[in-house]
Amino acid sequence: MALTIAITVIAIVGTAFFLTLFLSPLLVRPLAHFNGLTAGQQLAEYRRILAYFVSPQDYLHFRWLPLAPAGEHHFAAVRQLIRGAAGLTLLALGGSAIGHRWAKRHYQLGRLLAGWPLVASGGTGLLAIAILRFPSLFLRFHQWAFADQTWQFTTKKEPIIRLLSLTFFWRYLIVWGCLVAALMLLWRWGLTRALFHFFSPGQPGLDRADHRRDQGNDDDGEDDQ
Repeated sequence: MALTIAITVIAIVGTAFFLTLFLSPLLVRPLAHFNGLTAGQQLAEYRRILAYFVSPQDYLHFRWLPLAPAGEHHFAAVRQLIRGAAGLTLLALGGSAIGHRWAKRHYQLGRLLAGWPLVASGGTGLLAIAILRFPSLFLRFHQWAFADQTWQFTTKKEPIIRLLSLTFFWRYLIVWGCLVAALMLLWRWGLTRALFHFFSPGQPGLDRADHRRDQGNDDDGEDDQ
C-alpha cells in the first residue's frame, strides 16, 4: 500500500503542477512601463512561452521582446524538464489507478485511507518550509537543475525576466500548493465514499465465507456463543 500511496502523491503533485501551469497567465502582473508593450502584448509574450513547451520548434522566439542565446537554451532546458514531468505524471496516474483497483479487489482501501493523514501532514510541513524559504530554495534548485548558469537573465538581454520575477514564482507555488491540497482532499473523499458504499446496506460487502473472522464465526464455521 505504501507504493500505491507514493505513486498517488506523485500523480497529485504532477497534476496540480500542470493545472497551475495552465492557469499561470492569471498570475502574470503586466508592468506599466515594459519595453513599450501594452498589458495584452506582455501576456501574449508569456503565452508564447507556454506554447513553446508543447511545440516542436527548437528554440523560443518572442514577437516583441529580445532573447539572448543563453535565454533560448534555458527555456529549451525548462521544456525538457516539463516534458519529463508530464511523462512521470502520466505514468503515476496509470500506476495509481492500477494500485487502487488492486486495493479495492483485495479489500485494502481502508489501508490507503489510513495513510492519508501522514501524507497530508508531511505535505503541509514541506509546503510551509518551501513558502518560508522560497528565495533560497528557488536559487538552489536553479543552481542544481541548470548547471550551465543560463538561468541568470539580465533585463537588457532577456527582459522577460521582469515578468517572471521571484514574486511570480512565489504566487505560482502558492497556487500549486492549494491545488495539491484540493486534490488530496478529493482523493480522501473518493476513498471515504468507496468505503461507505462498500459497507452500506444492500451492498455485497465482504464475502461471508472468506472473512468469517469479521462475520462472528469460528474456524469451524459455527457461530460464536
